[in-house]
Amino acid sequence: MPFTTSPLRFHRLRLLALAMVIPAAACGDDDRSGTDLGSPDGSVSGDTIAPTLRSTEPADGDTEVTRSAPLVLRFSEPMDLEVGSIVATPGGPIPMARWTWDRVGSTLSVETTASWAAGEINIAVTEFQDPSGNVMEPYEFTFETVDDVRPFVLSSTPTEDETGVSANIESLTLTFSEQMDETRGTVALLGGAATVGGAEWSEDGTVVTFPLSDLEYDREYDAEVRGFRDVFGNLLDPEPYLVDGILDFTTREDDEAPIVVRADPGEGTTDVNPGTTSQVLVTFNEPMDETVRTVEFSNGTETMTLDVSWTDVGRLLRIPVEGLLEFDTSYSIDLSNMRDRRGNPIDETTYLLDGSLDFTVSNDVFDPFVSASTPAEAETGVNFRDEVTVELTFSEAMDQTLTTVVLSGDGMTWTLDGAWLSSSVFTVTLPSELVADTVYSLDVTMLQDLTGNGVDTTHMYLGDGILDFTTAPPGGENCRDALTAAQATLADGVYTWEIDPNFIDLDDGGTNCRWDDPGVTRDDAVILYEKVSADRATSGKLLRVTAVADLTSAEFAIAISSGACDPTATMDRCQTESAIHEVYVDLPAGPVQIWLARSDSSIFDDVTVTVTEVDAPLPEGEACDNPFTVGGMFHSTVGGADRWVIPENYLRARDISPYSVGDTSLVSCDNSSDFTDYINGTGVDGVIRYTVAANTALRVTVDGDYTASSLVSDFNVSAYPTCEVTPTTQELYCEPSISTFDETQVIDVPTPGDVYFWITNEDADHYRSTTSGDVSNREVQVTIEPIPLDPGDFCSSAYAGIVGANAVTGTSDAQVVQPSCFGTTTNVEFYRVTADQALLSAAADAAGGIALFLPGQSADLACSADGLASPVSALVTPGSDVCVAVEMGQGISNFNVATAVYDGVGLVPAVDLPIERPTTATGSTVTITADKWMTVSNGRLVYSWSTSAALESAADGSGPTIYRSSTDGLSSSILGNDGLFNANGALFALDDTTSTSGPRIWRLWDGRSPIWDPLPWDSGITYHDEDIAAGAMVGNTLYYMTEGYITGTTTLDYPRFYALDTSSPGTPVLLGVNTDIEYQTGLAADDTYLYVAGELDSTGEEGVFRIPIANPSATPVNLTPGINIYTSSSPSQPVAVFVSGTTSPSFLYVRNADGHVEAVLNPAAASPAYIGEVIDVGGSSDYAMWLDQASGSLYLFETDSESTGNFLRFDTP
Repeated sequence: MPFTTSPLRFHRLRLLALAMVIPAAACGDDDRSGTDLGSPDGSVSGDTIAPTLRSTEPADGDTEVTRSAPLVLRFSEPMDLEVGSIVATPGGPIPMARWTWDRVGSTLSVETTASWAAGEINIAVTEFQDPSGNVMEPYEFTFETVDDVRPFVLSSTPTEDETGVSANIESLTLTFSEQMDETRGTVALLGGAATVGGAEWSEDGTVVTFPLSDLEYDREYDAEVRGFRDVFGNLLDPEPYLVDGILDFTTREDDEAPIVVRADPGEGTTDVNPGTTSQVLVTFNEPMDETVRTVEFSNGTETMTLDVSWTDVGRLLRIPVEGLLEFDTSYSIDLSNMRDRRGNPIDETTYLLDGSLDFTVSNDVFDPFVSASTPAEAETGVNFRDEVTVELTFSEAMDQTLTTVVLSGDGMTWTLDGAWLSSSVFTVTLPSELVADTVYSLDVTMLQDLTGNGVDTTHMYLGDGILDFTTAPPGGENCRDALTAAQATLADGVYTWEIDPNFIDLDDGGTNCRWDDPGVTRDDAVILYEKVSADRATSGKLLRVTAVADLTSAEFAIAISSGACDPTATMDRCQTESAIHEVYVDLPAGPVQIWLARSDSSIFDDVTVTVTEVDAPLPEGEACDNPFTVGGMFHSTVGGADRWVIPENYLRARDISPYSVGDTSLVSCDNSSDFTDYINGTGVDGVIRYTVAANTALRVTVDGDYTASSLVSDFNVSAYPTCEVTPTTQELYCEPSISTFDETQVIDVPTPGDVYFWITNEDADHYRSTTSGDVSNREVQVTIEPIPLDPGDFCSSAYAGIVGANAVTGTSDAQVVQPSCFGTTTNVEFYRVTADQALLSAAADAAGGIALFLPGQSADLACSADGLASPVSALVTPGSDVCVAVEMGQGISNFNVATAVYDGVGLVPAVDLPIERPTTATGSTVTITADKWMTVSNGRLVYSWSTSAALESAADGSGPTIYRSSTDGLSSSILGNDGLFNANGALFALDDTTSTSGPRIWRLWDGRSPIWDPLPWDSGITYHDEDIAAGAMVGNTLYYMTEGYITGTTTLDYPRFYALDTSSPGTPVLLGVNTDIEYQTGLAADDTYLYVAGELDSTGEEGVFRIPIANPSATPVNLTPGINIYTSSSPSQPVAVFVSGTTSPSFLYVRNADGHVEAVLNPAAASPAYIGEVIDVGGSSDYAMWLDQASGSLYLFETDSESTGNFLRFDTP
C-alpha cells in the first residue's frame, strides 16, 4: 500500500547539540519499559511480564523446508526448562527428551529424529513459562516442507480388479493423493479395442478423467498409468492402490440392450421434406450386428422391406428412402429386429418409445414449434449462479444456418448466438449478468424450419414463441444476487435477514476496509435496502444496522454506502472484523448497499442482519451528535471533579471514524498485542464532551471493571480539541489498555473550550461468550478534575522564552505535570520558545532537571535529570512552539536554547518501494514478516526473513521479485543472522551455527552471475561455541562478532570480534574480546570504531557502544544513553545499526525496541551527539534496515503500514 508521512511524524526525538559531550551518567531512569528489569525508580520488583516467542526456525510461512530441518524456538527471556508443550500437526506431541536448551535457557532446539511430513506443518507452542511462573501466550506457526513424497492413486473408476464392467462406460477416472502436474501423464488401454480421449482435470488437480468409447465386452483390460508426477515433480508411486502401476478391470459379457441415441429425421418429426431426405440415419450407442440388413417400412396402409447398410463400425444404420416419401403421409420404420453383436435386442422404449422410428412428410404447411425445453416454459427458481444453458427441442428439422435468438429481462436485451445439437435440438448459453428473482424471455421466433416457416407463436407450449422463466430468489452472493426487503421479515419497522451461508462462496471485494491478505479469499454477501427517510440535514433519520454471527468464533467485516450496488465503491462506513456489529450511519433516501465479509478464508457462517430507520440523536455518549456531558447520563460530582461511570455493555457501535481499519492512527496509544487487532483498529466506543475554562489543566483518572467476563478487552481513553477525529487531529492525551486499575495523567489544554474524550475498546472484535452472553465493553470510569494554572505552571501558561539565553523567573510553586526524569516533589516552571530550525536543544547552568514539551502534550519529548551535564534536544517543525520545563530548587538560574540545521533522515516523507512478496515454484505467496536483515548493492536489494530463504529485487522496487531458496543452494546451514554486500558487489551470509569449526562465512553470490552459488569463505580458524550475532562491512573487510553472555553463566563467554578480507577466501583474524558487553545483537563499523548494540553487564544499561577496532577490549562508550533497544531482559532479537561513512561518519542509525529508528550525530567524534528517535515507523518485530552511505538514504522493512510487510526508503533533505 502507498505510504506517506510528513515531518510531523518524526517529532519525538531526543538530540544533543553539536558541541555537547556525552555525560558520564544518564538521567537515572533507565527507561526499560516492557522488560522484566524493575521499576523506574530503581527498586526491584517481581517479574510479572509474560515471555514471548521472538523467532522460530523454520519461520512462520517458510516454504521448501527440508524434511530433516531442525526446529529452533527463541524466547524473549530465559525460560523454565521443565514445562511447555510442542505439538506438530501432522506428527503429534514432541517429547521433552528431544529438547535441548542453550546455556541461557532462552533458545530451545528440537532434535529431528524423524522426518517431517511432506507438505504443510503446523506447530503449536503452549504452556511455556519463565522461572517466575509468567505463562507465555500460546503461539502457532506453519511452514511447508519440500515434498519428496511420491504421489499415488487413492481410488479409480472402474476400481482396481473390478469385474463385470459395462463396455458402455463413458470415462475412466483416477483420484490421486495430492495435486498433480496436469501437463504430465497418460493412460494406455490394452487388452481390447478402445478409444481414449484427452485428460480432463478437476479444479484442484487431484482427479483426472479420460473419456472412453468403443470398449469391447468380455475383455480383460489393462490401463497402463504412465508418466504422472505431482506438482513438485515426484513420479507416481505404483503402490499401494495399483500395485503394479496398471489399473486392471474386466468388462462383462454383453447383456445390455443397445439403444438408439439419435435419428435424422428424429423421432416424431413433422414436416419432413422429401426433396432433401434421401435416406434415414439411425445412430446406436454400440456396434450392431451388421448381418441384419433389412427393415420394415410402413406408410400406415402398406409395408415394404428395405435393404439397409452399416457404417461407423456398425453404429450408424443407413436406410434409403429416396422416391418413397409422399406428402401428407406418416411413416414408421420398425427397428425391433436390430441386435448388437452379442445378440441383445434393442431397447425399444428409450428414444423410439415403441421400437419404431416415426416421422411425417408434409407439404410443410405446419409451422415448427417448441415441444420441450430446459428450463421449462414458465419455470421458476431457475439457478442463475452457474452457467445457464437453454435447450429447446423443435417439432421438426430446422434450418441450422439460423442460430440467433434474443434474451430480454431486467431492462436489458442480449442478442445471443446458439448452436444446433441435431436438426431439431437447439442450445444457447445465457449471459452471466442474470440477476435473481427476475423474469427473462428468450425469443426464438427468428428460427425457421427447412422451408422457411417461422416458429408457431400460438402453440400451447410456448404460446408466443418466447420461452419465459424466472430466476431463483436472491441468496446474497453478489450484486446480481443481492438480498432485498422481499427476503426479510418485517416487525415493528425492523427488517431482519438470516443470511444462508450455502449461497455465499465468492469474494467480491465488498468490504474494502477489512484486513486483506493477498491471495486469501474471503466470502462476502450483500443486502440492498431502499432507505425511505431523508438524511438528518433535511430532518430525516439515521440508518441503524446490526449484524450478529451465529457462532461465537465467527468474525466478519461490514461496509455500508448509499447508491447502487458496487463492491468497488467508496463506502460511507466500513468496520473490520467482529462477531457483532452495530452501526449508525447518516444517508440520504435511496438505495443502500450493505456488505459483509468473512474475516478469513473459512466458509461464510450464518449471520443475522437487521436494518431500521431511527430518529436522531443516537443514544447518549454513542457519537459526536449526543456525547456524554456534565449533568447527563452516568455523571456525578466527586469533590471538585466530574465522574462518568459507563456501565458494562452500554457502548454498542464504533463511531470515532467511518473506517475502523487503521483506527490506531487516531488513537496513538492503542497498543493491543494482538496483531490482528492492530490492523483492525479500535472497537466499540463512546465520547465525553468537557468544557475547559481559561488557564486550566485537567487531571484525568480512568479505571475499569467487569462482571460478565475477564475476556472483555481493555479500553483506551484519548482526548482531542474536536469531536470529529482524523489522522491530522491533535491528540491531547492518550491512556492505553485500561482494565481494572487506575491511571492518572494531567492534560495541558492549549486553548479554553470543549475537549472530547473518546473511550475506545482496544479490541475491534465485539466479545461473545456462550456462558456470559454478548458483552461489548467493560465498565468504564472517567474522572476529570480541573486544575487552575498560574503563569509558568504548564505549557499553556508558560512564560515567553527565546532562542538564546533565558533567565529563570522562579515563581512556580507547583508540579502540575511530572517530566519523566524529574522527582515527584519538586516544582516545575515552563517557558515557551519558537524554533527557527529543525534541531532544538536546551542546556541548564546547574545540575537540575530540564525537559522539552510540545504544547498540548502531557508527555515530554526529551528529559534530562542533569541539564548541565546532559542537555536535552528534540527535532521539531521550524516555526513551531516548544516548551522548556525547568526543575525548581536545584540552583538553575538560566538556561540556553540553541537551534541547528538537521540534514539526516526523518524530515522527508518516505518513498514506498513496490517490492512484491515472492512466490514459490508452485505459485504460493511467501510470508516474509519474520525479517532478519537487508542489504543493497549496485541497484539490487536482498532481504532475508528466515535461515532458508531470501528475496532479491531491484532496490527501487521495479521489476520482478526473485525467490531465493533451496534451489539456489540456501539452507539453515548457510543463512543466519546477517548478510552484507562487500565493495566488489559480492553478497555474504553469516551462518548462525554454534559449531567450533567452520565454515561460518558464505559467499552467496558474486554479484554478477545470474545464479547464486554459495561458497564457504572462512577457513583455518576455530570458533568458540556461540553463533555469529551480526556483521558490518567496510570496503571489502567484514567485521563480525559472536554472541557473549556474561551474567548468570557458570563460564564467562565474552563476545569475540573478528575481521575477514572478503576479496578472496581466507582465514579470519580474531581482533579480541570485550568483557563489558553482553547480549550484543547489532554491529556497525567505520575505519576506526566498532559500534555494538547490546547491554552492559555491570548495570544492564542498553545502548550502542563504541569500541576501537584496534582494541576491542577497551571500555565501551554508550552513544545512546537511555535508549530502549530490546523487548526482553535476555534479548536475542537482531538490532540493525549503520553509520553513514567509513571515515568520520555524520550519523549512526539504530532500530529500537519499537522498530523505530534513532540516530547519533558524529558518532566517531570526541563529542558525539545522541539524537534519539528520528523515524517512528515500524513495529516491535521489525528489524531489517540498510543505509546507503553514498546518498544517505535509509531502507527499512516495516509492518506498520501493511500487515504483510512493506519496504520504505527515507531520503535526506
